[in-house]
Formats: sequence, C-alpha cells, structure tokens
Amino acid sequence: MNLIFNFPGSRKLLSLSCWVIILLAPFSPSIKASQSSPLATVRVRTHEEAGNPVAGVLVELKLEGSPVRSLTTSERGEAEFANLAPGTYEIVISKEGFESLKQSGIAITAETPVEVEFTLVPKIEVKESINVNESAPTPLEQGGSPSTELQRTQVKNLPNRPTEVIDVLPLIPGVVRTPDDEIRISGSSEHSSAFIVNSADVTEPATGRFGVSVPVDSVETINVFKTPYLAQYGRFTAGVVSVETRRGGEKWHFEFNDPLPEFRIRSGHLRGLRDTSPRITFNGPLIANRFYLSQGIEYALHKLPVRTLSFPFNETKQESTNSFTQFDYILSPTHLLTGTFHLAPRRTNYVNLEFFNPQPVTPSFRAHDYTGTIIERLSLGSDLLESLLAIKRYSANVWGQGPEEMVLTPTGNRGNYFSQQDRQASRVEWLETLSLRPISHYGTHNLKFGSTLARTANRGEFTGSPVDIQDSQGRLLKRIEFVNGKPFDRSDLEMGFFGQDHWLMGPKVALDLGMRFERQGITETFRIGPRIGLAWTPFSHQQTVIRSGFGLFYDRVPLSVYAFDRYPEQLITTYGANGEIVDGPRRFINITDRAEGTPLPFILRKNIIGNFAPYNATWNVEAEHTFSHSLRIRANYLQSNSYGMVIVTPKVVQGQDVLVQGGGGRSRYPQLELTARFSWK
Repeated sequence: MNLIFNFPGSRKLLSLSCWVIILLAPFSPSIKASQSSPLATVRVRTHEEAGNPVAGVLVELKLEGSPVRSLTTSERGEAEFANLAPGTYEIVISKEGFESLKQSGIAITAETPVEVEFTLVPKIEVKESINVNESAPTPLEQGGSPSTELQRTQVKNLPNRPTEVIDVLPLIPGVVRTPDDEIRISGSSEHSSAFIVNSADVTEPATGRFGVSVPVDSVETINVFKTPYLAQYGRFTAGVVSVETRRGGEKWHFEFNDPLPEFRIRSGHLRGLRDTSPRITFNGPLIANRFYLSQGIEYALHKLPVRTLSFPFNETKQESTNSFTQFDYILSPTHLLTGTFHLAPRRTNYVNLEFFNPQPVTPSFRAHDYTGTIIERLSLGSDLLESLLAIKRYSANVWGQGPEEMVLTPTGNRGNYFSQQDRQASRVEWLETLSLRPISHYGTHNLKFGSTLARTANRGEFTGSPVDIQDSQGRLLKRIEFVNGKPFDRSDLEMGFFGQDHWLMGPKVALDLGMRFERQGITETFRIGPRIGLAWTPFSHQQTVIRSGFGLFYDRVPLSVYAFDRYPEQLITTYGANGEIVDGPRRFINITDRAEGTPLPFILRKNIIGNFAPYNATWNVEAEHTFSHSLRIRANYLQSNSYGMVIVTPKVVQGQDVLVQGGGGRSRYPQLELTARFSWK
C-alpha cells in the first residue's frame, strides 16, 4: 500500500535545502577544527622594585586595541586569564601611586601558558610652589614715620597672656594704661588718638574712646604710630593704633586657648569661679582657593577682689563676650572682597569698688558694641583701589544699685550712685584709597590719594539724684541737686581728603610729603594739615638712620561735647555748722562758648557757638643705630604742643553762675625716649 502526501511548496523547500548544503560544504572542515582546538592561558605577576608582590593592581587585556577582560591582582600579586583564543594581545596595568605600564605584542598560543611580569615604580608627582618670604622694610622704606610693629607670633608669646588688642598696647614704649582702663599715647587722652582696624575707625562714635578691641587671636599685626607724618591718617592729635586681622588659610586650623578656669578657694572650700577666659579660634577655606572664613570668640569672666572689704561684698564682676568674624572672597586674581563683623557685649557690676565706695554706692555698667565692614580691593594694572564701608552701633547704660540718695563723708560714702545714663551712638563711614604704581622721576615716587565720608549720631539722656556732703559728725555741709536735664540727639557729617608721596630721592634719603583736608560739619570748620617726614642714612651700610619730621594734626570734636547743654544743671546749696544756709541755692547753667581766634592760617571757621578745632603741632628728631641682628639702640626727642582743647570752666556771666564749655585749653608735652633692643634666638 503506498501512501503519498502531497504538500504545497514541498518542491521549493527541498530545492532550498540542497542549496544550503552546497554553500556550507567548503567551511565545514574549518569550523570543526576551530571547535576542537585547545584554548590559551596568560599569567600576570606584579611586584615592586624590591621584589615584593603588589596586590590590587588593575590588569587589562586587549586584542587589537579593544578590551577583552580585566582582573585585579591577588595578595600574591598575580592575575590569570584562562580560556583565551590564540592571538597577539596587549596588557596594560595601573594602580594609584604607581606609574601605568603597558606591554604589547604578546603572542599567545595553545601550546604553553604565557607569563608576563611587571615591576611597578612609584609615580613621580610634579608640583609647582611659590614661597613668598616677607623681609623687614629698609629704613628708607619706613620713611620718617616708622611704627612699632607687633606680629601675631610675638603677641602669642607674651607672658601677660593678652586676650584683646588693648592688653598689648601698654607693652609698647610711650603707651600707658591708666587705672580706669584708658590708653594714653604720648601723654594724651584716649579720645585724642585714632584706633583703626583694617583701615576702619572703630572708636566709640560719641566719645572717641577705644572700647572693646579685637581678640588677639584674630590679629595679624599691630602697629602703633607716635609720629604719623603720613597724611592718610587723620582725626587725631596724639597717636594711631592700626590693626590688621587674619585671613583664613588654605587648611582648616583650630585653637582652644585658656580652657581651664581659676577657682575661688576660701578657708579650704570651693566658692565658685574667680576668673575664666576661654578663647576659640578656627579658620580655613569654605571653597578651596576662593572663599575663606576666620572666626575668633572669647568669653571672659573676672571677679576682682578688694582686700579692704569683707567677702562676699568685695568683688567687682566683669563679664563680656568678644567675637570677630571675617570672610574673604577672591573674585579674581586682581579682585578681593572682605567682610568682617565684630560683636562685643559686656557688663560690669560694682564699678570702681573700693573701701570708701562699697557695693551699694557703686554703679553698674552695660554696653553693646557692633561693627560691620565690607572692604573691596581691586588691582587696576599696577595701581590698587581700596573701598571700605563700615557701620558701627554702640549703646551704653549706667545705673545705681537703688534709689537712695548718695552721701559723701570723710570716713566712707553711703547710699546709692547718683547718676543714670542711657546713650546710643552710631557711625557710617565710607573710605576710598588709590595707590598708584611707583613713578620714576628724580628718584621714585609712591603716590597715594584718598577720601573719607563719615556720619555720626548720638542720642540719649542723663539724669541725676541729689548728693549730700557731710562732715565726720554727720552734719550736712553741702547739697548738690541735678535739675533740667533733657534728652539729646545730635548728628555730624565729616569729610576728608588727602594726598601723600613717599619719595625715595636716592640710595640714602627718603622724604614723606603730604597734605590732608578735613571738614567737621557740626563745628563748621575746615582744616588743612601739612606734614613732612625725613629719613637719612648717612653711611653706605645703612646701619645708622636719622629721622625727623613736622606735622599739623586735628582732633575730631566728640559729639558728647555738643550734648553738654542738655546735661542736668547743678543746684548747689551750702550749709553752716548749725544747718543754716550760708550760700545758695546756687544754680550753674551749662553753656557752650565760641572758640577763641587763632593766627594759624590753616583753620577756616564760622563765628558760631561750638566752632572748636583742637589741633596739635608735633616735631621730632630721632637717631637709630643697628649694631647687629641682636642689638639696636634708638634715641628720640619729641615736642608736642596742643591748642584749642575743649575744657569746662566755672564763671559768672551777668551775675549768673555758669559752667562754660570753651576751646581755650592748651598743653605742652616734651618727651625724650632712649630705647635699646636686644633679641636672640
């Protein structure tokens, strides 16, 4: 029986199969041979120059430039590639800290395994660095106005462990700190000197006092000028304290100073803290090579005992926080922006405590001091333009320990402090300075020009309670009452411009020439201050230098002077032995007078009340000789004469007792200073 199946297209399928067999027939022997040939193996060994195996090396196997496989060497420094088709391969190895190596033209066959060894060598890192070493300025570069400079490293090594700039200043010759914490330079009051931080005026806006200064851990350099013949400095008649603060570094740095407090121990028992002043400083980059932070903060608690009073009523308590923050942003290699903020609240209980003034008689004091600055430094080719905007806010309060009247006696005072004070002051300052590139013309001229604009304000109120003066038997001798005190609110606008030239006339002579123009709005005065300084090295070795100079300096009249007519007036009554009134009540009215005329042609003023213009004429001669790097001696004579100083004088005007505030004060201050400096390393 025959079965025949007939599918459609069966002939076409049979024909296609025949053609496939015919086409594959020539290749079939080679395919079979390939599938049956053995596979090859490559072993890679890595070691150092000393022969020690290196683990963790990345080994890449490439065929005709294309990656085939990659392995990492074992602890024995080996890696094995198995089941490889014969051919010509390339091996590349790499590991961090070592040079990358490559070997090409590795013929692999199936007969024997191939072993390849690599000797790794450390990678050579090429770094470029520039070390900038600061050298001491030459006598001619210092000119006729050299300053006494203290570097941060010197301040940190001082034995008295200073916490702020004010603590450092008395260590400089010619600078004295009085018992009431006032800094005197060349014998003048604190308000007669200038105190600047990064070129910004940081004195109290209303009084000119220094107040709380920057923490020493935030300071780079401190310069004190006693004869600043440079015209860039103004609004002073005594000296200048100039402080430059630290910028954050390329690496983060942290310091914790004075962490341990001092405890009070009495009769073998712990009675709380006596002193503590921990200081924390940290700085570093917020953005590498661009944005930096520097922060210094200090908390201080001091309890000052008075040995003539009994514990625990014999201590003055001082508490303060001092914080300084600085940001530096590098916009470009020629453009730098700096911002700073200084915060300094403080409080003192029982001020001026002593045997005759126990705690109930003393006042308490509280103050808040805030200063913020923005500084822009822009290089214009070889010229430098510096712009500064500074804002300062200051507030202070003084009050007694109670409402009782104050009683003064020969054996000790009683009651409570008589005065209450509330004051707020502010200053906004704008400063522009342009330093030109050196100009070669009959020597080298270094020109600098600048302008300043400042607005200050002062408001507040003083009140007073009666004060009784008694003899040792308790009989009333005199009574002082304070009446008619009013709130005050005064403001001022100051402008200034200067130009100066540090002229290197030759290899032995340098001359500082300058002129400063100032105007203080509330006084309606315009002042011109010429200045000149000379530095001369008579010998070629420059170990001996002769300096001299002369200058006119004008003091800023504090705004507190123009609140005088708003202060409470004194009403004084004098009593006899039997309690009867022998004089008074005598009332002293506060008035402000006009300044006396002066033959000085550099002061222009209007004939108005309060047209004060205190000025100072200073000259000096100095000789200095350096024997070696370790020994230097200096002799300096200075003559300082001040005129037009504001003083208060009791007078009788048209039968009325008055306290007259006028500008007729004068002072003369000669100073001979002999200094020998010896140092060793």
